[in-house]
Amino acid sequence: MTYDVEVGRDAYGEDKASKVIYLQHIRPLFDMLGVCRFPWVELRVDPTLYAEAYSAIVGREFSLENLLTCSERVWNLTRVIAILRDGIDVKDDSLPARDFEDPIPEGETKGFRIDKEKFMNLLRSYYRLRGWDDRGWPTREKLIELELEEAAEKLYG
Repeated sequence: MTYDVEVGRDAYGEDKASKVIYLQHIRPLFDMLGVCRFPWVELRVDPTLYAEAYSAIVGREFSLENLLTCSERVWNLTRVIAILRDGIDVKDDSLPARDFEDPIPEGETKGFRIDKEKFMNLLRSYYRLRGWDDRGWPTREKLIELELEEAAEKLYG
């Protein structure tokens, strides 16, 4: 949310898609470590400190990038499960029609309406940066890169 305030809610660039992906990876990271997000969110504690602490606890070196890759595995595996169980795809990653059609009636963003074409371009950028196809499915290559071969086999046969 702070990103939207700093950059503007009407920002639709690739940097926004990258920021969303980072935030989607950082949340499961805290869950995997069993720690509270509060110090990171409210106090702006550097997330590399979590990697250093985890490394000290388990006696094996982990960088923040290593841990974020683990988090990326969680995100992609969760997506595969949702695809297989619920059949989700790009239609489930959109917004209700009213968000594109009806302006916000009041408040700081009064009159704002989401540009559907820009939103869909942002979604395509997000999929590309994630290594997903146009349906919103992780590609076989992405799953193999993340060492999720069994998930790739279940999804693609």
